[in-house]
Amino acid sequence: MDDVPETSSIGGLLGAVLKACGGDTSARSRVSGKDQDLDALALAVNQLIALLGMKTAECAKALEACAAAAERYQRLEAIIPGLAFVYRFLPDGIPYFPYVSAGVRDLFHLEPEDLMRDGSLLANMAHPEDRERRDRAIQQSFETLRPFRMQMRHIVDGEIRWHDVMSRVQREPDGCVQGYGIILEITGRKRAEEALRESEAKYRHLYESMMDGFATVNMEGRYTDCNPTYERMLGYSREELRQLTYYDSTPEKWHPLIARIAEEQVLARGFSDVYEKEYRRKDGSVFPVELRTFLMRDGAGRPSAMCTVARDITERKKAEEERSELEARLFEAQKLESVGRLAGGVAHDFNNMLTVILGFTRLALSKLRPYDPLSADLAEIEKAATHSKEITRQLLAFSRRQIVKRQPTNLNDLIASRKSMLSRLIGEDVDLRFFPSEEAQWVNVDTTQIEQILVNLAVNARDAMPQGGILTVETEGIVIDAAYCRLHPESTPGNYVRLTIGDTGAGMDRETLAHCFEPFFTTKETGRGTGLGLATVYGIVKQNEGFVYVQSEPGRGTTFQVYLRATGVASASLETGLEVPPAKGEGTILLVEDEEMVRRLTAEMLKTLGYTVVSAGTPAEALSICQTAKRDIDLVLTDVTMPGMNGMQLRDQVLALMPEVKVLFMSGFASNNILRGNAEESLDFIQKPFSMNDLGRAIRAALARDAA
Repeated sequence: MDDVPETSSIGGLLGAVLKACGGDTSARSRVSGKDQDLDALALAVNQLIALLGMKTAECAKALEACAAAAERYQRLEAIIPGLAFVYRFLPDGIPYFPYVSAGVRDLFHLEPEDLMRDGSLLANMAHPEDRERRDRAIQQSFETLRPFRMQMRHIVDGEIRWHDVMSRVQREPDGCVQGYGIILEITGRKRAEEALRESEAKYRHLYESMMDGFATVNMEGRYTDCNPTYERMLGYSREELRQLTYYDSTPEKWHPLIARIAEEQVLARGFSDVYEKEYRRKDGSVFPVELRTFLMRDGAGRPSAMCTVARDITERKKAEEERSELEARLFEAQKLESVGRLAGGVAHDFNNMLTVILGFTRLALSKLRPYDPLSADLAEIEKAATHSKEITRQLLAFSRRQIVKRQPTNLNDLIASRKSMLSRLIGEDVDLRFFPSEEAQWVNVDTTQIEQILVNLAVNARDAMPQGGILTVETEGIVIDAAYCRLHPESTPGNYVRLTIGDTGAGMDRETLAHCFEPFFTTKETGRGTGLGLATVYGIVKQNEGFVYVQSEPGRGTTFQVYLRATGVASASLETGLEVPPAKGEGTILLVEDEEMVRRLTAEMLKTLGYTVVSAGTPAEALSICQTAKRDIDLVLTDVTMPGMNGMQLRDQVLALMPEVKVLFMSGFASNNILRGNAEESLDFIQKPFSMNDLGRAIRAALARDAA
């Protein structure tokens, strides 16, 4: 201790101590040996200064360590997400935060110092609906010393934000309970979760309420899920379906198809085209469906499941079948209409030829002696031509080109008056039963046409019952509405009388039914029928603005339903059909006919009947004659259908020149827009082919008509 200055007094000792207090611990007190007590004090001071130097060095090192730790803590705090805090509760219950990290600025827009000074700033920011739950959780944690974690809302600058609060508590040495925690903002996650919940709710609502069935199967084909519509479609519960595969719910004939679609479409490109197959319900019934299948993959991109959207198309298939049937029926109706127009044209030309054949045959017969050998041959010609005339009459009925004389008729009375005739026609082996409706059924018809319908259907029924049977005739008033018309395109709404004629005969197969109304179609043996009977019925019904349906099955008979427009007007009586005997006439007749042979024949007939004849081959020629002859003409006998001008147009121009002249029309048929288009007028008409006697009576009747 040679370098230590000797201290021999109390003042020296105090100086050393003061230097040590100032940080200089190098000073020492030297022992003099002169004063035992003073030496002891110097030794003690030296020891104290040495110890103080050592402790100072230790403190310096500790301070350096603290500074390094503080720096590390600050860096750690900077990277900790959210808010780190230490808190405890004051005796008055107000939270006290001894420490708050800088994260409080981002989360709550508060300064750490402000929150450490007043802990209620954070407590009061809690959402009112979450405060009670928060307080209860914190209290329980402090009582049990267990950690707590909760998600709660805070209102920050008027905006609701979600936070995840985590804390653990411990009792400190001073007996106080102190908490250490962290708060993380989860607003974005909460909004995403809410959006996901809303999306899932919408999807679930769509899934549960969609009209189509939806099902999911795993890659082995076993059902894993389905919506209620799918359950109802197949009749299984969801739990029952999970025990099945889609092969179990599909009839076997469809298995190759669904396997091929899965392999070639779903697995190959992730989805299938829309395709059709059938499902088998729990009760075993089968129904058609339309489907589309999609592939689902897991997180690694591997196929994990297949989902199918299925639609029950039972009603659509039914509608398609009905539409196909309606289209087929419409096609048949259009075909019959086309054939009818063809038949009418043929009948018109044929009638002209028959007029010539019958007329010249009758003229030839009138010029021969009673027992002339040629008379028999001419009679055979006349007989054949007369038979051909009946065929053309039926063709005209089918084509709806007859001139008809309609009158209100009680259909019940008409059928009753013809019952005995029908009985003789069908024979004793067939039992005819007539069931008229209780009320009178009035229709506006040509009674001759109704007779044709009855006769043709009765003859067909008789031929279908060679061993005998029952023929039933019924009448009934019926109202046709729009719904019925949608299923029966040939019909129109209104009030009708339904005439039903059914037999217990052999019936018809589908092929025969499809052609039964076509002219010349027959299943009878050669020579037993012309194939015009049902065609005639069809034409008459159509001409009277009605429609007809037929139902038949092999071995179960046939039923025809004829619908005729009903009328409420009663008829005084049925026509008697008495003929006026022909007589010789006098006067001048202007004959207008474009067919030369018919014109020449008709002129011969008129001359034979005693009339003076002026012939014209065209309407223009006829008008020229009228302009020069005027009062010398008593009657104009004109064809209806001619090139350039029809008979009605010619009549109008003739009457303009000669108002008093009478007009008699003749035709093989009358087109819709000529005579039948003027049905309200009282017209004189004679149907080709006609005999000389027929022509004579028609002329006398026309000349006798009052000019008014």
